Amino acid sequence: YTGGGEFFNKDMTECIVTDAKGTDALQWVADLIHRYKVSPTRKVTAAQNYDNLFTTGKVALNESLPGAINRYRAVQGFEFDVTPIPLNSGNKTATGGGSGYGMSGATKNVDAAWEFFKFIEGPEAQLAHARGGATYPSRLSIQVHPEVMMPGRPPANFKLFVEGQKYVRLDPQTSNWTEIETAINKELMPLWDGERSAREAAQAVKRTVDPLLKAAEARKPRD
Repeated sequence: YTGGGEFFNKDMTECIVTDAKGTDALQWVADLIHRYKVSPTRKVTAAQNYDNLFTTGKVALNESLPGAINRYRAVQGFEFDVTPIPLNSGNKTATGGGSGYGMSGATKNVDAAWEFFKFIEGPEAQLAHARGGATYPSRLSIQVHPEVMMPGRPPANFKLFVEGQKYVRLDPQTSNWTEIETAINKELMPLWDGERSAREAAQAVKRTVDPLLKAAEARKPRD
């Protein structure tokens, strides 16, 4: 997105990653791996995950989650900070989704389940989750809580997790999104392995994904 490209049209009915900005962005990422050799190959990340590569100083940038902060803080002598996603020719943005709790329509304990949801999404439970690094709180009051931000400890720019939310592009939403995402990742794998050009990969993604978009029983227009 920071390169100005899009995977889907506004209505989520067609894959448009074959447009010039989309293929240019894909090629740029692939070039970081195979041309400039500043991003690790899949062979490297299969042996050592990104977090380990980051905390051992083998990669300078790692796209991660606020929930990972406690792991980084626990690494002796590791200095790190937070920065926005590097901007190319597009707009400031980052992708994101989230998770939530659902209640079965067949439950016989509606009132008890609702009381549980109220507690688990309340300030006390969210602070407990955040303290343990399990998740990033959805409540703004907990996001800026001193026990979450921990002034005086890295990262110095923790506030970017709060301020950056206005730039988030929500993950695409269709009733068969898991199937679509799996197909996209499969068709892009040869590109990341240096076996296919960005244009070829984008065309393969479109051929595979367009029928899946058409088959979706429900979809939400993208941001």
